[in-house]
Amino acid sequence: KVEMFVLLVTDKVFLRPWCLAELTVSAQKGTHMIAVYFPDCDRPTDEFIHTLPNQVLEIQELARFGLTYSHLQEALTTVQDNRCVVRMSRSLSADAIEDLASIILKQRAGTPQSRQAKIASRLTLAMGADVNSLHVRAHNVCQDRHSETDQSLYVVVDHFNMEAISSALILQRLIPPCSGLQIIPVVLSGRGAVLPTSSSRCLLICST
Repeated sequence: KVEMFVLLVTDKVFLRPWCLAELTVSAQKGTHMIAVYFPDCDRPTDEFIHTLPNQVLEIQELARFGLTYSHLQEALTTVQDNRCVVRMSRSLSADAIEDLASIILKQRAGTPQSRQAKIASRLTLAMGADVNSLHVRAHNVCQDRHSETDQSLYVVVDHFNMEAISSALILQRLIPPCSGLQIIPVVLSGRGAVLPTSSSRCLLICST
């Protein structure tokens, strides 16, 4: 019943047994796949696939479900051949996530390439049939916020650290309903984002 399988390609995803299991089942069922590549991540190489038994040692649990190294290797080959690809830029923002979600929802199996181009253009994204880039527009979230500082909580985060900024974006969504207060979280995560001098509250996300 799954219409699409979205594969978030991070640096360790192809080393995770259960991620490989989900990928393998999806490939075996012929589910439409969209691969979202994070910075510095790419398709699995022929060498990696060939040496998979040496790379991923803990697949005993997968064997209970009838999955073998051969099945996993075949699934990784489908990732190599997959042409529905999106590449994330290094600048992650709420706008980037919303745009990514929009383009994924509009990417149905059999969607004409011309329609893909129109969607990409409207969302200010660049996506093609092969490995193109997802150019996320820069967004200075502190612009025009000076008048709202009494109700704003400014979140300062390293915008080059994907895990840190992901945490900031989650907090941005969770703080208002969970606090019960009229707090507007503003994530300062892009180049040129400046903490207003009139700000009274700041949340600093510390990362390495």
